[in-house]
Amino acid sequence: MPLTMVGIAGAVGTGDGSVSLWDVTNPNKPGRLGSLLGHASLVSTVAFSPDGRTVATGSQDGTGALWSVTDTSAPRRLARLTAHTGQWNAVAFSPNGRTLATASADTTIILWDVQDPARPQMLGAPLALHNEQVRSLTFSSQDGRMLASGSNDQTTRLWDVTDPTRARPLIRIRSQEAIIVAVGFSPDGRTLATGGGDNRVYLWDVGDMIDVRAHAAEQACKRADRGLSEDEWHRYVPDLPYQQTCP
Repeated sequence: MPLTMVGIAGAVGTGDGSVSLWDVTNPNKPGRLGSLLGHASLVSTVAFSPDGRTVATGSQDGTGALWSVTDTSAPRRLARLTAHTGQWNAVAFSPNGRTLATASADTTIILWDVQDPARPQMLGAPLALHNEQVRSLTFSSQDGRMLASGSNDQTTRLWDVTDPTRARPLIRIRSQEAIIVAVGFSPDGRTLATGGGDNRVYLWDVGDMIDVRAHAAEQACKRADRGLSEDEWHRYVPDLPYQQTCP
């Protein structure tokens, strides 16, 4: 039963294909607001947009949906999403609310332009480097330039989604011998937490990678103690255009 909250509202997915909206102004006495009706089977994932005006849902029926909850007493479906070929396991909005990431049992991740949630558009090809179903997703907290995904293949992957139409793989983490059921960034985006089916949570320092991406030339000079040749640059920093280092 997925649960998500933003501000004074909460949403709970249910086994009958509906999502219940709740007023949690008083968390000791939540009040039922309305329901989202439209999925054919269990709603496996729910997320609010950062402004709280839109809800994304994904279901075991192999579809997703976007809903307007501006009026929580009368929510309405804006769009139906059908690009995945398996049940939906995770949905996540970017911090600016313009991009939605979705993950499925079909092993892929899809990025969507949801600036107009009534007309969502796929951004680029599905991300398809996991070998088994993708269980969890999260964007980096501050700038949304990275996406983390966790999978039944016991790996966590980080993706550069600075340009969501050309998302690129950054690193693959595999030291947790369990399916990865949850991923989350710290508020400053420099620590990644992964939770596995082994009932353990691991913390990963991704600050160095952020620094390298933000200050590539400076970091290359510092680490090599000399300038990198163009061949070395393409070997160690393949995702960024060549820059002269240590002038």
